[in-house]
Amino acid sequence: MSDADAPGCARDATETLALIQAKYGASATALAPGESFEYDCELADVQIGFDENTAEASGQPPVGPAVDDEDTVPVTVSPAQPTVTTDAGEDIVLGAGSLVDKATLSDGYFPTGTIVFELYGPNDDDCSGPAIFTDTATVNGNAEYESDPFNPLVAGTYRWIANYGGDTNNEATANLCNE
Repeated sequence: MSDADAPGCARDATETLALIQAKYGASATALAPGESFEYDCELADVQIGFDENTAEASGQPPVGPAVDDEDTVPVTVSPAQPTVTTDAGEDIVLGAGSLVDKATLSDGYFPTGTIVFELYGPNDDDCSGPAIFTDTATVNGNAEYESDPFNPLVAGTYRWIANYGGDTNNEATANLCNE
């Protein structure tokens, strides 16, 4: 058995015989008429856009012509669902520090793109007003990313929202205020 799209799943005659013997017993040397067997194959690093898998089987029965068959089945590859967690850092004293958000992107599949940091406040409890500061960080893998600093001019409570924008292989995140 072979699969041109998934060479790691190919099985030669010896490997196929081992699979048959695992199912039908060590004395089995071939499939009897009407018998069949299946095996699962896990594909690593499958990219979005891979949409079918074709398996081919061939053999030579003791009597008659060689047997060849193939079957194509659809395969659905969904984008990864990364997460972004944030750390807004320690409280600061007005005029003696900056607000910086750290976002950790995880569970992505080789993510690229951007993380957008939005700062709300002061005292915008549900982030319903416009963001008072926005920054963007370029993403290159699952890692920690940091916003540029913001120096507040008014005392109060400020809230960050950070979201990853997604790419071909990864869904965007949709974090909300106070998460």
